[in-house]
Amino acid sequence: VIAVGTPEEVAAVRESFTGQYLVPILEAAGTFRRDGENTETEVAVAVPKTRRKAAVSVVEEAAARAAATMATRIERESAPVEPRPITKAAEKRARQAAKPRKETSSERSLREKREGTGD
Repeated sequence: VIAVGTPEEVAAVRESFTGQYLVPILEAAGTFRRDGENTETEVAVAVPKTRRKAAVSVVEEAAARAAATMATRIERESAPVEPRPITKAAEKRARQAAKPRKETSSERSLREKREGTGD
């Protein structure tokens, strides 16, 4: 385990592959910036107390969009891959591998000469 925490905290850890996966999604949602500052912290500092509730709901909306984006990406990437159709050439190779042809006498003599078993 390299990182534990919210998606923004995990994305802030450069060594985390999961964090690297999350960064573009969270950036698109507006909840994370590459400089490591979390927008929720900025909201708490930059917005007066009277408007913080609205600002936090904006962050929550962004987080919901990020979660929806991640769910879509996970669904797309975990979809089963359809097997490719077998071509005639592939069928022929499979048949030849299953039942190889007999070695001719000239092939046998060349093989024996290479292996040094021939007279």
